[in-house]
Amino acid sequence: VPVQDYQEGFSEAGIQIDNLLRSNFTALGIGGFCRFGPLALPESKDNIAIKLSAIFLL
Repeated sequence: VPVQDYQEGFSEAGIQIDNLLRSNFTALGIGGFCRFGPLALPESKDNIAIKLSAIFLL
């Protein structure tokens, strides 16, 4: 697997909100992230990611 050189830097920003839905032992959240800078992909839709999170509460 080739390793990419990140001398130009890798820039990504986003926000995550946890505990949107909460039950006795689990919590769910959602986040959105966007890649930008010199390593951004040509298509805007390819630079956006949505993340779902599941947290197990002890």
